[in-house]
Amino acid sequence: MKDKVLLTGRFPKAKVDSACLLKVEDNNKLTKIPDVAYIRIKRHGYNKTISDKDYIFNNLKIISEQANSNYWIIDLRDNTGGSNWVMITSLLPFFEDNVLGYSKINNDDIPWSKKDGYFFNGVNNLSKGYINYPIINTIHPRKIYVLIVRCQNDLDTSF
Repeated sequence: MKDKVLLTGRFPKAKVDSACLLKVEDNNKLTKIPDVAYIRIKRHGYNKTISDKDYIFNNLKIISEQANSNYWIIDLRDNTGGSNWVMITSLLPFFEDNVLGYSKINNDDIPWSKKDGYFFNGVNNLSKGYINYPIINTIHPRKIYVLIVRCQNDLDTSF
């Protein structure tokens, strides 16, 4: 059975309250879409406006406030790079302990992984300086949708 498309169309880069995804009712009033959570993972690393620790805390707070949602939208459209370690640490609640990816250094594959609730690059615990407790896999949504921009002027996205 093929999955249904929930929404399709152009999604502009608008300022959205991360904890409040809205829809328009027949009476033109905005209401929260039930059971759908949203988080925007912005660029972080160059020209920082907040500390790494605050960036992680703010994202973890948004996630924890919506932890029981069955559907998640992770918006990466404004994420043009920066410190990937900080951004991945922000999303640890979505991951089980396992290898998440790899870096290639001198022809060696260095794994990125979540172990015991922390984020590691090889054997180095990269999240220990930012969080003082392990992040367990607390988010178990039915579906996760990731919004990305395929190219500079292309904002058409379906999910």
